[in-house]
Amino acid sequence: MWHRRGTYYPDISAVLKQHIPDGDDITVILDAHDIALAIPDLTFVSGDYDHIIRHTDIILAHTRITKVFPLGQFMPGSS
Repeated sequence: MWHRRGTYYPDISAVLKQHIPDGDDITVILDAHDIALAIPDLTFVSGDYDHIIRHTDIILAHTRITKVFPLGQFMPGSS
């Protein structure tokens, strides 16, 4: 299932662009933020250590995502 985001979030996008050079990564983060508005306590899991995991503090400070886990530490069923 694909998420179709109807909102651009230009302020968040501008902050992310200062730190994350990959536009596709920013799109994924903005999509996750949009979903997090409807699903409280959304955890974002990513294998992109350079662009996403490295910038966890920025992502958490500017989006509604509540946790960012590296793929290597994510275990289904864990809390």
